[in-house]
Amino acid sequence: MKKLLLLFTLLVGISLHCAAQNYTEVVYLKNGSIIRGIIIEQIPNSSLKIQTADGSIFAYPMNEVEKITKEVGASKNRH
Repeated sequence: MKKLLLLFTLLVGISLHCAAQNYTEVVYLKNGSIIRGIIIEQIPNSSLKIQTADGSIFAYPMNEVEKITKEVGASKNRH
């Protein structure tokens, strides 16, 4: 019984971990541009860096950012 409970707990943990990585962060800029990727650095009220699926890294001052959201996507480019 303990093995079954342990197995169930591990499966739930792994499932939650995988589901959490299935989101892409989306940065909407005030100039109308939309950048999808993983935010790798964010300094509140200062700047952010986002890495796109092709490995490119873009940096923007926060005064150019309109909003930041997350959407379901296939971006698993975490290094």
